[in-house]
Amino acid sequence: MCRNCSPSNPLVDGLMLAWTVFGFLLLIGLVAIAAMLLLQ
Repeated sequence: MCRNCSPSNPLVDGLMLAWTVFGFLLLIGLVAIAAMLLLQ
């Protein structure tokens, strides 16, 4: 999980960035759904 291991491989960096953003949005979505269910 080091950033400077393979500087000539932008595909891995893009994939890790996409998974990080996807996981972040998924976490926000789950928190929002839980809040909506609790505040009904």
